[in-house]
Amino acid sequence: MGVYQKNNVWYIDCDLKGQRKRKEIGASKKLAQQVLKDVQVKLIKKEYLGIHEEKKITFEDYAKDYLIFFQG
Repeated sequence: MGVYQKNNVWYIDCDLKGQRKRKEIGASKKLAQQVLKDVQVKLIKKEYLGIHEEKKITFEDYAKDYLIFFQG
């Protein structure tokens, strides 16, 4: 993970679930560093770029919840 500059624009570079992700941040190195720190915290908390990892649910449990919800 890191920050880098290309053509006067700062980017962050990180690994998300085994895939390399890069994101353009802007003209500020300090802002890029702050965004990178925020991404690192979210990765530790398993909030992938603001989206929580989905919990796996069996079809049987989903069907029960569905029937309870729609049948009252």
